[in-house]
Amino acid sequence: MVKPCETEVDLSEQNNARTKQVLMTGTDKRVIDFGCSTGYVSKVLKQRGCYVVGIEVDPEAAEKAGEVCDRVVGDIDEMDLANQPG
Repeated sequence: MVKPCETEVDLSEQNNARTKQVLMTGTDKRVIDFGCSTGYVSKVLKQRGCYVVGIEVDPEAAEKAGEVCDRVVGDIDEMDLANQPG
């Protein structure tokens, strides 16, 4: 298994895809972070007032993301979406 990504998002790096993602999202939004890994982008979104649900299939990475995200969901292909809480 691939080791989960351990990185930081530096908003001063204007020519960076993750920076652009965060800045385009804005503040105080409800966000789904697909493939959230360890939650390094989610962390910055949370600091900007967003409510973040992370989607991550790697259990080790999802556990770390759970420390940052409001909620983390595993493999959505295996979920019973009709019976998920709001």
